[in-house]
Amino acid sequence: MPLSHIIINFEIQISDMLIQTKEFRLDKQRYFQIVMKKHLRKRIWFVLLIWGFAIALAFIKMNFITILLIIYALLYPSLVLFFLKRRFNANTNPAIYRKKYLTLDDNDLITYFEDGTESTVKLDTISRIYKNRKFTKAYISQNEFVYIPRNAFDSKKNYDSFILKLVK
Repeated sequence: MPLSHIIINFEIQISDMLIQTKEFRLDKQRYFQIVMKKHLRKRIWFVLLIWGFAIALAFIKMNFITILLIIYALLYPSLVLFFLKRRFNANTNPAIYRKKYLTLDDNDLITYFEDGTESTVKLDTISRIYKNRKFTKAYISQNEFVYIPRNAFDSKKNYDSFILKLVK
């Protein structure tokens, strides 16, 4: 049997399935780590530019402005961490941190919360998917995503089917 027939049959079987995760919760610490990593990846060029400029100025001529730039270069990561941590401690968006489970059918990604409410996202509104070893993020917009931990699935097969349906 040709490989194309096997892939088509596999896709037909997946489209008929309803995939559901186990119940999970995103805690504040994990959410902070995710956002902090994204923030640092976006702004690492700025930090490196400041460091490079400060080092170059230190070799050329040491003056008051160079010392201030070096101090800023050293303090910038700590300041970013401080202000983001402060913002996260003030953030009281309970929907992010509530217990939930996800269900994926042919058209929708549905989040069921522990209090009985639900949130539906159409699969065609998912713009991109970011995966790593511990979780997957399905982006709805540039800054809004659905967090999907890998350990919320019963098996690797369920996780792979879930991701395959998201990507379609």
